[in-house]
Amino acid sequence: MKKNHFFDSLFLLFSNIKFAIVSWLGFHFISLYYVYNNFSINIFWVFSFYTLMLFLLGLMFIIINTKYIHSKSELEKNKSMFEEIFNFSSDAIFITKPPLNQIIDCNQTALKMFEIANKKDIIGKKGHIFHLHPLSEEDIEKIKNKIKKNVAYELQLEYKTHNNNIFWGHLNGSPMHILNEEFTINRISDISLIKHQEEQLKSSIDKFQTLFDSSVDALFIVDKTTFLILDCNQKAIEMFDAKNKSALIGINGASFQVRDFSEKEIEYITEKNQSGQKIEFELEYETFNKKRFWGHLISTPIVIDNVSCNFVRVSDVSSRKNTELSLFKNQKLTDLIAEISPIQIWIHDIKNQKIDYANKAFYNIVGYTPEEVITLGPAYFDLSIYPDDIPLMQSLIEKIYDMQDDDTLNFQHRVIDKSKNVHWQEFRIRVFERDAKGNVIKIIGNSIDITETKETESKLIDTNKELKQINEELDAFVYRASHDLRAPLTSVLGLLNLTQIENKDPETVAYVPLMQKSIERLLDVINDLINFSKNSRLEISSEKIDFVALTKDVFNEFLYLENASHIELIIEKNIDFDFYSDYMRLYLLFNNLISNAIKYHDFSKQKQYIKISIESNNQNAKITVQDNGLGIADEYKDRIFNMFFRANAASTGSGLGLYIVKGILEKLKGSINMESKRSEGTSFIVEIPNSIYLQN
Repeated sequence: MKKNHFFDSLFLLFSNIKFAIVSWLGFHFISLYYVYNNFSINIFWVFSFYTLMLFLLGLMFIIINTKYIHSKSELEKNKSMFEEIFNFSSDAIFITKPPLNQIIDCNQTALKMFEIANKKDIIGKKGHIFHLHPLSEEDIEKIKNKIKKNVAYELQLEYKTHNNNIFWGHLNGSPMHILNEEFTINRISDISLIKHQEEQLKSSIDKFQTLFDSSVDALFIVDKTTFLILDCNQKAIEMFDAKNKSALIGINGASFQVRDFSEKEIEYITEKNQSGQKIEFELEYETFNKKRFWGHLISTPIVIDNVSCNFVRVSDVSSRKNTELSLFKNQKLTDLIAEISPIQIWIHDIKNQKIDYANKAFYNIVGYTPEEVITLGPAYFDLSIYPDDIPLMQSLIEKIYDMQDDDTLNFQHRVIDKSKNVHWQEFRIRVFERDAKGNVIKIIGNSIDITETKETESKLIDTNKELKQINEELDAFVYRASHDLRAPLTSVLGLLNLTQIENKDPETVAYVPLMQKSIERLLDVINDLINFSKNSRLEISSEKIDFVALTKDVFNEFLYLENASHIELIIEKNIDFDFYSDYMRLYLLFNNLISNAIKYHDFSKQKQYIKISIESNNQNAKITVQDNGLGIADEYKDRIFNMFFRANAASTGSGLGLYIVKGILEKLKGSINMESKRSEGTSFIVEIPNSIYLQN
């Protein structure tokens, strides 16, 4: 561009010089012509003067044109620079025309930022169409005033793109004048990330302030150099009996301490403070009202607004400290109690695998002296733990590391003493000490010798095994013997029936029924024994139960009994779900309850009935067997489920029926209750769980 400017100027210079010379020569020759032809000499000078003036005008024209070309060159240069900034800026740029703020141009970044497909879609529209919220009257007035004064203005606004996406933008507006026309260049930077960070920072500050104000501990912000209190929370005001926050601000925090720091403590604090490390102390404080308390102080270096401070937390530990002091005062008494106690008491350093303390009872059991235990160190545990119990001890170590301070761990294991005798010990342990990181490093515990108890338990286990075997053998014997007895008795009963039919001898006719009744009673006992054995021996099965069919089948079996046909069977049911249980055991249960209701019925009543009510759902079944029979006297109610108990002297049963019912319900995890009034009747209420529900 400079090269073109030089040649343009040079060409213009020569053109104008040529024009001036030709003009001068022309006018000069004309003037000479007039002089030569005797015209006035003045004409010559006039022509000479005009020639000179033309020459000077040519020079002026050269200068003006040169400046014009130079200005044009600079303007093109500035225009090129503006276009480069305009088109390649990372910010959105809009050029608007006051006073309606109409958009007359924008760059590619603006189109991309506001998600506009084509520039022509927004040309001529007002700039505030992208504002999420209208500007306030105050902001509008400020902008107008700044534009009038030709001063740039700045705003932070929320914008909405063409696709309704929202972002935060920083608007920088600059008024400008071009050819006596007013324009505004609006540059918008996307500051959404900055705004998000600001909101997160504000949220963090709000959370910190909330925690700061609501803390149960006294919190202070203290100047790191002067130790003066800069801020505090409400708990600090309450803890130190201050009237308000102003009473604490500006005070040296150390002024509340009952004792001054020693030189060593000051050196420690200074070193930690300078290296930016945490400081921790337990100190006695005195409040404004001269009340004293023990506080646990933790001071942590922080920086607030480029000022080095300490964040100080003071927790009231008076209760624990007073307890510690009290324990310390009574240490001799504690030691004396530990030494005379028959219970073993010890402190185990699990980090270094050594016994820190043990009382006399401990050493009496292990057989070692205190010096020997100290000398052995970790080897003591290898010698004293029974080999089979090592996996147990390894698992216990993991549990110990997870223990809370108020947890107690109970366990048993064997200990080998110095003489190789094995002792069973029952242990109770708790956490005694933690390191700075909160890890358990020491435990305290007590233990008692339970060797005799373990030996007794072992004998009992062996005895129970023997009794179980004897019981199984006896049960098998009863089952086999009952079966073996039932067959010949049934045969004898058949022979008696034949004798009764064929032999008409009066004595025979009189004695045979008596013999039949005795044999039938004996068969009832045998059948009950077989049923009892079945319930004890057989595994529980599960199948769908039809309660109505089961009830009718059982009742029909007893229609042969005397007067049984006079009893009305009433069945009420409310069955919502399929019920599953052990059919054989339920059959025995219904058999015993219904047979008792028939045998002990009151046939003197005009109407006799047995009502069976059945309610079942997906969880259980409730069965009520109700009769209006003889009833049971109050003095017998507590014993009716006992083996071989008969409440009625005239009873012909074995006394095993209700005992078997109770055993069946124990197997099925059910229950039974009885309600009875003498001469009015009896109700048995049975509840049995649905085996499908139990499986789920």
